[in-house]
Amino acid sequence: MQKKTASKIDKERLVALVREAKGQSASVREIARLAGIPMTAEPALRRSLRELIRSGDLVGLPRGRYAFPRRTEVTGRLTLHPDGYGFVRPDEGGVDVFVPRRFMGDARHGGRVLIRLGPERTDGRRSGSIARVVEPAGGRVTGLLRRSGEEALIVPLERSAGPPLRAAGSLPEGARDGVLVVCSLGPRQARSTAVEAVVLRVIGRPGEAGVDEVLVAEKYDLPRDYPESAERDAQRHAEAAFRRLAVETREDFREWTTVTIDGETARDFDDAVSIKPLGAGKMRLAIHIADVASFVPEGSEVDQEAARRATSVYFPGAVIPMLPPLLSDDLCSLVAGKDRPVQCVIMEFDRAGRRIAVRFSDGWIRSRARLTYTEVGQFLSGAGEPAACRPLGDDLRAMAALAGLLRRRRLARGSLDFDLPEPEVLLDIDGATRGVVAEERNDAHRMIEEFMLAANEAVAETMDQARRPCLYRIHEPPDPLKMGALREAIAGLGYELPDISGAVSPADLSALVEQARGRPEERFVHTLVLRSLMQARYSELPGEHFGLAAERYTHFTSPIRRYPDLIVHRLLRAHRRKPAAQPDSDENELESLGEIARHCSRMEREAEAAEREILERKILGFLQTRVGERHQGFITGVAPFGLFVQLAAVFAEGLVPIEALPPGVWRHDPGAHRLIGSRPGQVFRLGDRLEVDVVRVDPVFRRVEFAPAGSPGGGIAVMAGRRGRERGRVRPAGVAVFGEVPVVSGGRVRRGRGRPGKGPAKGGPRQRAVKQARQPERSRSGAGREGGGSERQGAAERPGRARRGKRKRR
Repeated sequence: MQKKTASKIDKERLVALVREAKGQSASVREIARLAGIPMTAEPALRRSLRELIRSGDLVGLPRGRYAFPRRTEVTGRLTLHPDGYGFVRPDEGGVDVFVPRRFMGDARHGGRVLIRLGPERTDGRRSGSIARVVEPAGGRVTGLLRRSGEEALIVPLERSAGPPLRAAGSLPEGARDGVLVVCSLGPRQARSTAVEAVVLRVIGRPGEAGVDEVLVAEKYDLPRDYPESAERDAQRHAEAAFRRLAVETREDFREWTTVTIDGETARDFDDAVSIKPLGAGKMRLAIHIADVASFVPEGSEVDQEAARRATSVYFPGAVIPMLPPLLSDDLCSLVAGKDRPVQCVIMEFDRAGRRIAVRFSDGWIRSRARLTYTEVGQFLSGAGEPAACRPLGDDLRAMAALAGLLRRRRLARGSLDFDLPEPEVLLDIDGATRGVVAEERNDAHRMIEEFMLAANEAVAETMDQARRPCLYRIHEPPDPLKMGALREAIAGLGYELPDISGAVSPADLSALVEQARGRPEERFVHTLVLRSLMQARYSELPGEHFGLAAERYTHFTSPIRRYPDLIVHRLLRAHRRKPAAQPDSDENELESLGEIARHCSRMEREAEAAEREILERKILGFLQTRVGERHQGFITGVAPFGLFVQLAAVFAEGLVPIEALPPGVWRHDPGAHRLIGSRPGQVFRLGDRLEVDVVRVDPVFRRVEFAPAGSPGGGIAVMAGRRGRERGRVRPAGVAVFGEVPVVSGGRVRRGRGRPGKGPAKGGPRQRAVKQARQPERSRSGAGREGGGSERQGAAERPGRARRGKRKRR
């Protein structure tokens, strides 16, 4: 009887259930419950699990648990340190992999590599060796050109690019001392030999109008101009699309009251909403999404260019579009008063906010009004009654009521919500930063966010239930070891997480985020949570979205600016037109979707990194004009060498070095996140308010130094010495925090103490502490209105982040 039962156990399903379980591990009883196997069949289930362990499909853990095996090889982007070691950021997210210098091979900074994983360390990190180079580094570096006579040196803007480079060959026109340049690296040479580079072109002088944008575009290899041939191709297909749409049968929504709600400066309107009460507390919500698929045929030149870009990239006051402006700003954009083709998600909700019905349709709409978040926010809060909102008041109030129900249900299931303000840069007519303000979210942002989330979930669940191919947005549960590190970090602040076999639910983290809301350490706790999460990514296989506490999720609502959404539009339409088609996908189709998923995930992270950097450069350019001013800030990090402080009004973060603190001996208490002075009352804690003076700002190398307001300085850091002794350390008089930029003198490179903008010489205690305490923040999930950016590159999608007032992220 047991053999018969064992033969009925679907081993592939067991592997899938374990993979989707919390922490990708489960006990026998948990597996039995998930698989619907009675406990009377437990012996047969255990035999099946042992067979899966022998085949390598599962691994056994202590305490009778079974887990999905970790991969032994991953691909990712290499970040090389000047000392020769590096870190690989996996394409599919997760913890960076450390690569020792001896296992680096011939790989270079910025290249994509296949890495063979070694054993996992106790802190959750892994090391590995580079097996082969998948995609060689472009060999391009951006840097500051320093000249003295005929000698020229290029100081890389990023420390990971290595030491200063000696310019080889003739220099292009305009290559004067102090300009920013793009150069191509020469062959890799012995460590004792200066690396040469050829200057390809001059970007411009720091601070000049447009230089920051060109610099960041060059650094991340972003295409600034749309190919003329692709624009002509888009024009041809647009004309053909309108001829086809004129005779195509579509549902007519033009009599419905439909509006767009977006940022003040937005031009690419890819979604519109309409609502209608149905009686008995029921509501019908229609989400109308621009029908980009009708204008961009699969395989066309414009489609190939959009696939290469994968996403639009938003700079303050500018955009590098995924689609040509003819489509993104005009023909596909849901402009008020214009007839536009759409794909619609029409959902019905009961009085409790439960979705009770959903259907999809091709249609036509005509937006009644182009509303802004500010206008709708004022109307809903009662702060004003903008003229554009008055005739739509009943609809807006009904939308707000439904959004409130949806939001409460989402938070109740454990969805994470990081609702902190983000900086918005204000530019003058020349593109210079004239101010930085907090971009606060209002009820209008949250309302649209909930509607987009609902539409995306409805599409994902429909495709999954039909077993049709789809491009999913997944977010795996966090690594148990990372959760252990999070527990330890928050314990010193008085917070705790449940410790149940290492597994943490979205509701647990959501409760932690809410507990910290409004407290001084709120931003730090949120950052810790974000860093502990896996990276949201695209996948051809269905999976849960941990951050949203959703079983299935996809991106459907932004096809103008995200290529995965365009793919999902095509797949959903194919399903609607042939719903009885053979379910599931063949291997070739899944492989193709997998390649698209990995490419789009990679391009999303590149775009986010570029957006963060341009924002930081704009803010620091503004702060440079405020040197000497006094600002209110709060402590965001505590390290043995000083305090990290973020200005409350400007959003710039910088270092208060230990030498700038009041005189005394300072001890670092890492468990409680504080620096303790030798005199009574001398304590600086994480989250404390601190008034600081702006001492120095270097926008080129992105470094900022503060000092406590009115402090004479003179603090000494105390660190453990040999044999348990303690020794004081203070920077010698006259040595700058930033070091000195190398200059060329007499044909030799002469260097001051420390690397340009990078602090003391390599290998010292301070450098090691910086590396441990200030790992790069990684993000944003990529979602937008439904799952906006995170401070951590590729963390869970954080609901409701507008893209710097330009466009929302979903």
